[in-house]
Amino acid sequence: MSLQKNHQSGLSIIELLVGVAIFTMAFYGLFGILQSSMAVVAKNKARLGAMALAEEQIEYVRSLPFANVGTVNGNPTGMLPQTETVSLNGISYVRRNAIFWVDDPADGTAVLGNDTISTDYKRIKVEVSWNFRGKISSFSTSSNITPKGKETNVPGGIFNFTVFDYYGHGLQGAKINIFKTGVINADRYTGADGKWFEYGVTPGTGYQITVSKPSYSTSSTYSISSSLPSPDPGHMGSVDDQVNPLSFQIDKLSSKEIWVYDRPADYSFNDTFADSSGLADLTSMTVSSGNLSLHNDGVNYDAIGTARSIDIAPADIYQWTQFSWNDTKPSGTNLLYHVYSKTGGVSNLVPDSVLPGNGAGFFVSPVDLASLNNAPYGVTTYSNLSIGVSASTQDSLLTPSVQDWVVSYKRHIPKGNFTFRLRGAKTIGKDSSGNFVYKYDKNITTDASGYVKISPLEWDTYDASSGSFDISESCPPQPNLVTPDTAAKVFIDFYTRTTNSLLVRVVNNTGAEQTNALVRLYRNSPSYNDQKMVGKRCAQIFWPNLTEGRSSLGSGYSIDASIPPFVSTTTVTGVNVSGASKVTITLD
Repeated sequence: MSLQKNHQSGLSIIELLVGVAIFTMAFYGLFGILQSSMAVVAKNKARLGAMALAEEQIEYVRSLPFANVGTVNGNPTGMLPQTETVSLNGISYVRRNAIFWVDDPADGTAVLGNDTISTDYKRIKVEVSWNFRGKISSFSTSSNITPKGKETNVPGGIFNFTVFDYYGHGLQGAKINIFKTGVINADRYTGADGKWFEYGVTPGTGYQITVSKPSYSTSSTYSISSSLPSPDPGHMGSVDDQVNPLSFQIDKLSSKEIWVYDRPADYSFNDTFADSSGLADLTSMTVSSGNLSLHNDGVNYDAIGTARSIDIAPADIYQWTQFSWNDTKPSGTNLLYHVYSKTGGVSNLVPDSVLPGNGAGFFVSPVDLASLNNAPYGVTTYSNLSIGVSASTQDSLLTPSVQDWVVSYKRHIPKGNFTFRLRGAKTIGKDSSGNFVYKYDKNITTDASGYVKISPLEWDTYDASSGSFDISESCPPQPNLVTPDTAAKVFIDFYTRTTNSLLVRVVNNTGAEQTNALVRLYRNSPSYNDQKMVGKRCAQIFWPNLTEGRSSLGSGYSIDASIPPFVSTTTVTGVNVSGASKVTITLD
């Protein structure tokens, strides 16, 4: 008897894992296909249900007597709801029914005056919408409903609506709501030409019209009230067999960001060397009796030395103006001044490409720092500066000394929690005194940082003002246009109101701001003469605290405006200054 070995073996662990992985991928692939197929089936099922509900409604309306075809609060009126919720196969649908009169051009139209009957037949449009997995879908269909016999005239007027966009083009898809209590509350939509004709409108007054579109501004008619006794446009009236045209203009909504500041004010860092607290670094130099000088060991002065101020980092820094000093330099001694800026915790010389001559050092006071203001609107890109001096002597018994140094700058301080008035140019009628009532007229308050964003905002020309303050500068100038679908920005400086002031803006013949213009304001009697450079932000300059000037009384002001090298000057005479006055000078 012999024994036989069994050479059969089971699956290894690796083979088992590979097999399971292949099976899993195949399963999930099939499961994904199954899910997609089920989603397609469910989507088609929902759409078929919507089609069935729409067709069902059309057939139902066709079965009604012609006189009964209409909607509740619609035109024509009837028992059919304008909106209803219907469930079918476990799906909730919203069904909207719109029925309106049609003036068939086949026999002429009442609008053109060659047909006396504008209510030839009715048209029904049914739209069914539903929510499928978070997405709204819809299906719509329409049909004409004609009378059994000869068309008959239905008493009523005709509303001829036209909706334009900002550019004057007809706006398609604008919703026109026609409302009168107990009579009609119906929505209509403009066609490709921006028009809609509503026929058979029951004669009477007080039809409120509101025109809108998603993400667009709204336009409407207005009712008579105590605050608006003369609305324009007022609610519409319908007169039998008469056409009443009315146009509306809407467009995409915008926004407006506003930054509000005090007028840039002059400040300075000034060190008279009463002590060394204003210095961050001293090498072979000392402070004594109001002088910064080379160190003395009791007999001789050091040959060279340096000193640098503490960081000058004003809050709300707007522009650096100049660096100046007073010093004493006996024969054989020298002082060279430098300007530093800190980056990454290290103070470095401002490069010569920004401040020419800084590397070698300055020896003539003052030094103009305007070249540091190289950001848009003339704002500085340097948030902090420090100033330094290098001292040297060739005679150990003599030392140069600095008595003081000054860095001048302007701060632009935000007006936090400041309230001002913002008014558009569009009007909606007049009040009892005959003054215009504006569509947008609101008090606006900034946040703690002087900023406010108004969104959404209708396109219009807006003007900012304050009863206690004058605008000393505005970029862009007030009033300013906000066009549709834009994010407008405006920067406004307010200055405490004075009895008479003048804001001058200088532009070239293309309307561009001349930010390097020099403006002189003067008159002979009473005598006045002053000149200033316009602001780098928007070529404006402001004079507060002026005495009144009227050209009719011989006290008007004159203005000269020119641009370096001042080859030519534009002169404007007879400038009246009374209250908050403004003038724009156009250079030739």
